[in-house]
Amino acid sequence: MKPRRTILSHLLALLLSCAGACAPAARAQSVGAQPAPTLSKGRAGEAFVIYRNEAGETTCRVADADERRRIMGRGAGGEMRIIYAGAPQMRTASGVVVEAPKGPASSDTIGPLLFPSAGLRIVLHGTTQLSQNQTARNAFIVAANRWESLISTPVTVVIDVDFGTTAFGDPFPSSDILGETGTEEFVSRLADARQRLLANSPTATEQQLYNSLPSAAVTTERNGSTFNSTTVMMSLSNARALGLAPDISNPDAVALGAGDASIAFNSSFSYDFNPDNGISSGLVDFDAVATHEIGHALGFLSESGGPVYAAASMWDVFRFRPGAASAATFGSTPRVMSAGGQQVYFNNQTNTFGTQELELSTGGPFGSAGDGSQSSHWKDDDLTGRYIGIMDPTLGSGVRSVITNNDTLALDSFGYSLGASVPHPAPPPPAPTGPPANDNFAAATTLQGAAGTITGDSTGATREAGEPVHPASPGGRSVWFNWTAPASGSATFDTEGSSFDTILAVYTGGSLGALTRIAANDDIQQGTFTNSRLTFTATAGTTYRIAVDGFINDASVGAEFGIIQLNWSASAPPPLAATIQFASAAYSVVEHERSAGILVTRAGDASAQQFVTFNVQQSASRVQGNTSQTLAFAPGETFKIVALDIADDATPGPGDTATLTLSNPTNGASLGTPASVTLNILDDDTFPANTVQFAGPASQTVGESAGKIDLIVTRTGDLSQEAFVTYATVQGDALETRDYTFARATLRFAPNEASKTFSVLITDDSFAELNELFNVQLVSAVGTTISNANGVVSVQIIDNDAQNGPNPLDNSTSYVRLHYHDFLNREPDTSGLNFWTGE
Repeated sequence: MKPRRTILSHLLALLLSCAGACAPAARAQSVGAQPAPTLSKGRAGEAFVIYRNEAGETTCRVADADERRRIMGRGAGGEMRIIYAGAPQMRTASGVVVEAPKGPASSDTIGPLLFPSAGLRIVLHGTTQLSQNQTARNAFIVAANRWESLISTPVTVVIDVDFGTTAFGDPFPSSDILGETGTEEFVSRLADARQRLLANSPTATEQQLYNSLPSAAVTTERNGSTFNSTTVMMSLSNARALGLAPDISNPDAVALGAGDASIAFNSSFSYDFNPDNGISSGLVDFDAVATHEIGHALGFLSESGGPVYAAASMWDVFRFRPGAASAATFGSTPRVMSAGGQQVYFNNQTNTFGTQELELSTGGPFGSAGDGSQSSHWKDDDLTGRYIGIMDPTLGSGVRSVITNNDTLALDSFGYSLGASVPHPAPPPPAPTGPPANDNFAAATTLQGAAGTITGDSTGATREAGEPVHPASPGGRSVWFNWTAPASGSATFDTEGSSFDTILAVYTGGSLGALTRIAANDDIQQGTFTNSRLTFTATAGTTYRIAVDGFINDASVGAEFGIIQLNWSASAPPPLAATIQFASAAYSVVEHERSAGILVTRAGDASAQQFVTFNVQQSASRVQGNTSQTLAFAPGETFKIVALDIADDATPGPGDTATLTLSNPTNGASLGTPASVTLNILDDDTFPANTVQFAGPASQTVGESAGKIDLIVTRTGDLSQEAFVTYATVQGDALETRDYTFARATLRFAPNEASKTFSVLITDDSFAELNELFNVQLVSAVGTTISNANGVVSVQIIDNDAQNGPNPLDNSTSYVRLHYHDFLNREPDTSGLNFWTGE
C-alpha cells in the first residue's frame, strides 16, 4: 500500500516590504460611503494552513481572515528567544562543532553536529515551548544549517520557529492542522532586480541570460491574455541576497517575532527527527519538511495561477511553457501566470536529468487548479516518476527527501551564490528623496493610449490641501495621473504589481476642489488581494483624474507607500477603414524625362495585406511598359510608387494626356479620392515666346517655426498657350529633412495664366544653430523659357532655438508630421495627425 503523503505547502503571507513603512490595511468600502475608521486587516496578503481533511488526507487551504490575522500576529504571543545564532565557526579537539555566539537570553552553547557555513547565516528565533523540546529545536537548527552550508552569499536571515500544541502562543484551531508557515515578501522594480542579478552573476551563462532580460517589463500570460510586469516579487531573504533590501547587521536587535519568515508545527503529529538512520514507517521526515519550508523563505515562491493577475515572482521569471524559452528568447517569451497546462523552469543550465527544463506544479497559489499542487513547487514526483528536489510538493510517510543540485541551481538563478566565497552584496538603491513629481493634482502624470502600464513610487508623497478623502481610508500619501479616454466604453485600472496596500480612485473635474468621483476601490479581494482594481464606463474625449493612495493601518505610521505599478485597459477607437488613392489630383512629366513616378497612398488601418488594380488609359501610346498591374500593400505599408516609361518624340504639338485609374481594392479596403487622375505628357519641341521667373527678391527669409515658405513663379510674354516649369530645392548649409523637406514638382500654367504659388516645408527642430541657407531653382520648362536673371531664389531659415532641446523624433506629433513631410510633401490634416499620433 502506498504510504500517505504530507503536502508541503507554505503560508504565502504577502508582507510587502518597501522603502518605508508598509503597514497593515483595512476593509474595502463601497463608493460614496463615508471613510471607514482604521480597521486592521492584519499583515497584508494570503495565508494558508496545512490540515488533515475528513478523508484522512493532508492538504492545503487558504486561511480565512481570522486565521490570517492570528498567524501573522505571531509577535503578539508566545515568549521567544534566539535559539540559534548562525552557522558554526569552529570545531573542538573532540570534533564537536561549537555554534556561533547566541543572544544573551540563551543558555545553550553546544548543539548538534553541523557544517561550517559557506557564507549564509540563518538565525532562529524560537519559543519557550520549542526550547523545552531539545529534539525539535536541534532538528530546526540542522535544517537551517543545510542551507547555510551550501549558499555562500554572506547575508543574515532571521526565521521564527515553533513546535508544540500552539503556534506562537495561539492554539492550533483544529486537531487536523499539521502546521502553519509564512514568508515575508519584497517587491522590486524589474530594472533594479535585473541590475542586481547581473552584478551577482559570476558566469558567462548567467550573464547571457540576465542581459536578455528587459529592463522595463517582462511579458506574462494569464488565461490567454498578456500583461507587462514592471515589478518582481521575491522573498525578503532573496532581496537581502541581491542587496535590494538591507542586510541584518545585528540580528540580536531584530524584535522577536519579526523575522523574515515563520514556521510552526503541531506536536500532535508523529515525526522522525533524525534522518541519519532513515525515516521510520508511518512517520513524517521533520528535517525534510523544515528544510522545504526554509526553502520557501529563501525564495521558492510563485504568484502564478491566482484568481487575479499578479506580478511575477523571482521564480516566475523563469516559468515558461515547455520548449518555449531559450537563451536567445529568454527576454521576449511570455512567463506563465496561468494555472494548469504544462509549465517548466528554464535557467539555461543543465540539470540533474541532462536537460535545461524542470517541470513545475501548476495548481496556482491555492493548489486547487491544474495538477492540484501549489505553484511554488517542483512537479510532484508522484506524477512524473522522478524526484526533482526538496521543493517537491508532497512527502510520503517513511520517505526521506533531500536537497538536490536542482534546488541549489534554482536559488543560484534567483541571485544567491553557491560554494565559493563572494563579497557582501552592494547596499540597496537609495530611497527617493522629496515628494514624487506627481505628488500634486496640478502636476499629474499623463497616461496615453487605450492600454498601458506605468511604474512610479509614492515614497515622500503627501496629502494636498483640499484633496478629497478617497474611500476606505483617510490615506495621506497620494499621487495623481491624468488619462483622456480615446473611445467610449469600459475602462479598467488596477495597481497589481504595486508593493503596498493601495487605494485607487477615479474622478472628473478640472481642479482639486471641483472633482466628482466616478469609481473607487480598496482591495481586489477584501483583505486578501490588497492591490486595487476598478472598472467604469468612459466617455471618449473626457479626461479622468486617477489618484493612488495608501491605506492606513497604524496611525503612528500613516498611509502605506512604495512602488506603484498602475495598469489600464480600455476600449480603443475603431481603426479607420483603409482607403487607397492617388497622392495628387494630376501628374505631369516633360517628354524628354522619359519616365514618371506615380505615388499611390493607403490611409487608415494598414494592418492587413491589401491589393488594388492600377490601369493606364491612353490614345497616343506615349506611356509604355506595364500599363495594367496589381499593387500589393504589405501589412504596415502606406504607399507605393508606380514607375511609368514615357516615349519622347521630336514632333511639335500640344502634348498628350493619359488617364490613370485605381480599381478593385481587396480585403476591406475602399477607393479614396482621387481614384482617377490625368497624366500630362508635356511637349518640349515648340512654344510661343514667353518666360518664367521667381517673383520678389532673389534672397528671402523664413522663420523656422513658420512651417513653410510660399514662393511665387510668374510668366510673362505670349501667354496664349499652356506652359510647364519644373522646380527643385538645392541643398546648402541647410540640410534636407533636418531643416527643410526636399521638393521637386512641375507647375502647369493654363493659357493666359500668369502666376503660380507653391510651398516648401520647413522643419521646426529643437537644435540651437546658426541661420542656414538653401536654394530653390527652376530646372526645366516646356512651352516657356526660364529667366536667366530670376531662375533661382535663395532662402534663409532663421533659427528659433536659444539652446538644444529634446529630439523632436521623441515627440509623437513631430514624428508623424515629419512623415507627412517626407512621404506626402504636405502638412498633415487634423484627422490624420490625430489618428497616427495615437497609434
